[in-house]
Amino acid sequence: MRRTRVQMTIAAMMAAALMSGCGEEPYELTENEQKLIANYSAHIVTKYNTYQNEGLSVVQTPVEETGTAETEVPEESTQIPAAEATETVQQEQTAEPEGTETSAETAYTPATLDELFGGQNIVLTYAGAELTDSYMEGSYYALYPDAGRQYLVLRIDVANTGTESAEVDYLSVMPQFQVLLNGDITSPSEQTVLPGDFSALDLTLQVGETEEAVLLFQIPADVETVEGVELFVTTDGNYQIVLENN
Repeated sequence: MRRTRVQMTIAAMMAAALMSGCGEEPYELTENEQKLIANYSAHIVTKYNTYQNEGLSVVQTPVEETGTAETEVPEESTQIPAAEATETVQQEQTAEPEGTETSAETAYTPATLDELFGGQNIVLTYAGAELTDSYMEGSYYALYPDAGRQYLVLRIDVANTGTESAEVDYLSVMPQFQVLLNGDITSPSEQTVLPGDFSALDLTLQVGETEEAVLLFQIPADVETVEGVELFVTTDGNYQIVLENN
């Protein structure tokens, strides 16, 4: 505070001396000189006014009577302590990415055709399999597999053994089929518009009536025998059906 008063006094004396002229006529200051004095006085007041919280700059209280320079207040550090930084890095390295999930191999429950697609008075019978390079239904609809492939045709009979007509609707269930042939060949079922496509059956069976339905799969053309057939079915769950001729 002592230094502040001295410097403000000096500024005032300089201004008075310039204006008084020591008994002579007042000295007329030029515009530049007036600005110089005003700026210097404002600078002194601003710099050493410890009550100022707004303005050109906020001034920290100087250390008095110690002979040391004014101490600037350091800005708040944004550095993370070493221990916390190490812990953060470890957490980021061990955290699993969002949206990724490791799922175990799908489990299939053993079942039969009747358990999945039968009903009251509806009985299903696996009627065998055949290999063919084309498939024709009646005399009006023919299907051909891709190059280097052939069809595996699975035949399933759907019969009404009751005393009343029965509704069969697999289309609304929309089952998905995948075959495992001879223990090492897999293939999804072919999507067709055949009236006898088992996965899309939607009809009424009269008493004693049997519908001959099929599932088609494309497999390599060099397969010559059918030694074992398993169906993997997905509906409201996952099921495995081992097909055997009755």
